[in-house]
Amino acid sequence: MKRNKRNSTKQKASTPRRPKLTLNQIDFVLGESQQSVKKVISRPITPRGRPPPRTPVSQKVYHTISTRSGILAFENTPTPRKIRTSKISRQPSVIEYSDDSFDHDDNNPCQSKETANESFHNDSNENLFLTLALLKTMVPQRIAPLLEKTPLFFRTLFTEGKIDPELVSSISVRLLPTDLRRFVLNFSHETNFYNSVSKCNEAHDIEQVLCNLLPISRATLWVRTESSDYIFSKTLNEVLPINRSIVGYCLMKREDMITGDPGDSPGFCIDVDMALLRDTKSMILLPIFSSNIPVAILQVVGFYNKIAKTQVEFPKYYIEILKIVRNIIQKRFYTVAPSRTVPSAVAKIFNEMELTPFKKIVSRFSKLFQDLVPCDICDIFEFDERKKTLTRLSDSSVFDHETGGISFAAALTTEPISIPHAKKHQFFNPNIDGLLTNKSILSKSYFDNRSHFVVTLRAKWKSPAFIPQDLDIVDEIAPLMMETFRLSRWITEKTMSDESFKRQCHVIDIMNKTLNSFVTTHCDHWELFKDFTHQLFDCESCFICIFDGQNMKYNPSNISCPFDLCISGESYNYREVRHLNADESTLDLSLYHELGLKMNTAFAFPYRYFKRVVGAFELINPDQTLLDEFSQKMTSIVASLLFPDLVLTMSGDC
Repeated sequence: MKRNKRNSTKQKASTPRRPKLTLNQIDFVLGESQQSVKKVISRPITPRGRPPPRTPVSQKVYHTISTRSGILAFENTPTPRKIRTSKISRQPSVIEYSDDSFDHDDNNPCQSKETANESFHNDSNENLFLTLALLKTMVPQRIAPLLEKTPLFFRTLFTEGKIDPELVSSISVRLLPTDLRRFVLNFSHETNFYNSVSKCNEAHDIEQVLCNLLPISRATLWVRTESSDYIFSKTLNEVLPINRSIVGYCLMKREDMITGDPGDSPGFCIDVDMALLRDTKSMILLPIFSSNIPVAILQVVGFYNKIAKTQVEFPKYYIEILKIVRNIIQKRFYTVAPSRTVPSAVAKIFNEMELTPFKKIVSRFSKLFQDLVPCDICDIFEFDERKKTLTRLSDSSVFDHETGGISFAAALTTEPISIPHAKKHQFFNPNIDGLLTNKSILSKSYFDNRSHFVVTLRAKWKSPAFIPQDLDIVDEIAPLMMETFRLSRWITEKTMSDESFKRQCHVIDIMNKTLNSFVTTHCDHWELFKDFTHQLFDCESCFICIFDGQNMKYNPSNISCPFDLCISGESYNYREVRHLNADESTLDLSLYHELGLKMNTAFAFPYRYFKRVVGAFELINPDQTLLDEFSQKMTSIVASLLFPDLVLTMSGDC
């Protein structure tokens, strides 16, 4: 008890006592409190009726460290908090493409958006280039609308060439049961569709594929030959003018046309289009380009609703499918350069070429063109730039601007000229272009150094017009044709020079034997000359005709004939070779009865003596292939040596 009292006394002693305030100090404290209350009441009130929060007074905080030298105090400075920044956004993004066109590779600017939901349902973004890989970034609720509007599998197969099975599995497990059924149906349908389109061997085969796989009434591929003013369908066997049809209008506008009733669309021509588009309620026209030039157009007509059994406008899903089909056709048949293959039939042209005449080579190429491009006639011309004339190589017929027709017009330009049946053209000439029932014509010029050839095909079999593939075949064969012509002409010239040299050697040998007999024997000179001309020209008889001022005297006979009534007089007068045919002659043939000869053909050429024409030689029934210039010159020399008296009696050149 004593200890507790002592502790209590110590505690009382340790607690300080409050100082007593004086009256002045109490008055001072009351005044200060009243002033502070007035400040609080006069303070501006916030919209919530509360005063703005007081800013806390920052107090410095220290931490101490005990050392041997003493206690050290340091101010606490908080380290700045590191903020982690990620360069890759964790939010799902959408890749937007500006156009769904195959031709332009730079039309794919990628633009990231924060939300994918708004962009896919925006009507202004209907042509997004969606692929299957983008579905992984979406929620399942947003995938179902895309499956109804976009052929994702077909587009992925076109752009990438395959579908990743793992990607399909990862998407399918996230779908609802109703959406999964749609997903599987699209996968099966679009995969089969792509396989069927890929099996097309020619561009027009797509027509049958579309009719088998889509509920449409007709699909037609219209093609345009280079620089022509018409389009042609191989399936319909129909020709449409470009400037007077809705198909040609769309082709020239270079724009896709998706319409309901075609009669309400621009470019519709009732005279031309009504027969092909009667009772049509929906149509799609998709132009096809090659090197930025419209070369074809795909027309799909009449989409049927199987439930309502009526024609309706094309749904968005099938519109996208047809656009991708157009891109596949363009890439496979029109964008890629065709392979240059030489037909096996070309090898037959070179059989025994060194022994084949030039005209025979020309006929072989004409037959080759007719086999590769089924047509009735193929004419090959050579154009003379200086004389402006066409020469048909098969028969050497010459044509000018009045008689050449379409072939002459093609020679004046480098562009091909293709005219369908019953189509008018300003250069059309019925004498050369209108000889056949089918008047379709394809003509084009080809150049080889200074040589200029024109190939003209006429009357395409079972078709009113030629197609672009026909022109491609001619373009492939034409360079080979021109090289072959040049080689054949060189061989012909070389052969002719060799044959000419052999002929000259043979003529000199005959001449030496004749002159040797003339010097060593006493044979009759006329018999020697007759034997000489028989060996040289293979003729029955030969006369030396001398002009006596009015008549031509036939030596060695004494018969004369006025120089204007015989071919020897014409040859003497005109200084050139003259030919006479008994069946076509307008001259009096009684002369040959007086000579006791049966004349079928006769040739006469000038008799030159020291560069003067003193008469003419007339050959009866000779071989005209042996009448070369060298043989004529040697005949004049031998005659002047055997019969000098005939020339000495001449006073001069009459």
